[in-house]
Amino acid sequence: MGGYPWRLCLPFLSFESVLQGPTLRSNPAPDSVFKAREPKTGTIFVDDKLTDIETRLLSGTNAYFTGKGVQMADRSWYPSVRAFAMGEDFGRWAKYKEHYFNTRAIIQQAH
Repeated sequence: MGGYPWRLCLPFLSFESVLQGPTLRSNPAPDSVFKAREPKTGTIFVDDKLTDIETRLLSGTNAYFTGKGVQMADRSWYPSVRAFAMGEDFGRWAKYKEHYFNTRAIIQQAH
């Protein structure tokens, strides 16, 4: 996945630990695992997808009542993965994204 989930985890994970792949503790469902074989060496790389709950936790997403009956809405500190996938996934991290990320981090620290 990349984008905001990647950036949110960057201060807490080393590249070495990420490259080691999923742990046995993740126990992903078979349909949430991506496998790729390197043609020259035959090495198999495995990656597991984040669950919806994991992405909501990473972005600080929480549900709240809107005050209109039982209607609920989501709010979060960072764009949701869904929002990111709808036009922000350019395959690279851009300067304006880093600026936005750092601005949100400063606001969070102030609260």
